[in-house]
Amino acid sequence: MTTIVVVITNVTMSVQERVAFVRSMAGISAREFDRLSGLAPGHTRLIETGKRSSQEVDTVRGIAQAVGCSLDWLCNGIGEAPTQDQIVAAIARARAEHGDRESGPIVDPDATIEPGAA
Repeated sequence: MTTIVVVITNVTMSVQERVAFVRSMAGISAREFDRLSGLAPGHTRLIETGKRSSQEVDTVRGIAQAVGCSLDWLCNGIGEAPTQDQIVAAIARARAEHGDRESGPIVDPDATIEPGAA
């Protein structure tokens, strides 16, 4: 079963909310998200809690690449939000690039995730 998520108000979400949203759709821990995005351990938590409000280009580029979304959407909420399928596929590619051998599902296929619920 594929979950379809429609994000109507991307612009109203902050960067920290969009980061939490894509990470929750990927179904991975903040620690793994840091690793796959090329971030220092703990960096994702700082972003998601608003304790790191200013993001450097390398940080958002790494996140966008790991989850398969555009920089414009991640930073500004402009454009389409990535689908759960796109995020899962991008995370699988990131895992492969990092030499991970995990091939099982990374999200509950029956889960429904709403924007802002992360």
